[in-house]
Amino acid sequence: MLGAEHVYSAGLLEVTVPGERRRERFWQLRGRQWRVERDDGLTFISDQGVGSVTMVDGTVTERGPALRPGVLLADQLLRPRYALVWGRPGEDWRLTDQLTEVAERRVRVELHPVDGQAARGHLVVDPVTGILHELALGSSRTVLLALEEIGSPDTPALFAFPGS
Repeated sequence: MLGAEHVYSAGLLEVTVPGERRRERFWQLRGRQWRVERDDGLTFISDQGVGSVTMVDGTVTERGPALRPGVLLADQLLRPRYALVWGRPGEDWRLTDQLTEVAERRVRVELHPVDGQAARGHLVVDPVTGILHELALGSSRTVLLALEEIGSPDTPALFAFPGS
């Protein structure tokens, strides 16, 4: 079920980019409502066509249109069709046929840069659910540390914009 829609889920990512390692806690409802709280203090909320970025002190620094699908790293992992690994126009990576089973229900797929550079990448996917558990593109790496489906979220409070 590659790219399956999840009705409601919450989880935790670890993101490593050159010079930085952070964690991102996320909540999502049907892939249209998102809340991401980064441990560096930024909070992103995207709901009903509107998005905002909030600093740790509560200051709303940006408010505008909702985030496009796939902008958030969690969205790329839960709905891999948005991951930039398919070799489509504007994407720097493409899948290869190099597969390795790394755990029960997890397969590692090697990635190559479209431009032929020497950089390496890979993803780790659950072939049953389609969820990516790891996405490594050159020197950046995103790992799904936790994922849970939650029954009755308090969606009005969870996705409410500051000052609303």
